[in-house]
Amino acid sequence: MANTYVTNINALLCYPTQPQPNCVFRIQWVINGTDGTYSAAYYGVTEVTYDPTEPYVAYNELTQEKVVGWVNEYTPAETLAAAQSDIDASIDAQANPPIVELPLPWNS
Repeated sequence: MANTYVTNINALLCYPTQPQPNCVFRIQWVINGTDGTYSAAYYGVTEVTYDPTEPYVAYNELTQEKVVGWVNEYTPAETLAAAQSDIDASIDAQANPPIVELPLPWNS
């Protein structure tokens, strides 16, 4: 089964008054991945630059979907790919541990 991923937003850091009221400039996020049995997470931060040519979305009108869209837009694609790769490696290590601790053979 292929791993599935979900991005969640942990925090939004804002400038209180300028350039707009409660203007988001940093997004703290986590990508959670699972294969249905094992799971892993990757935490990241994305910087957002205010663009006066784009429509401004008031803080109280933001949605999880909108902010996740910003994460996908403003985070370099190679960073997001590395996040999924790290999650995949962690899940694989849980399913197929590279190191195991066996009971001592004389205690069995």
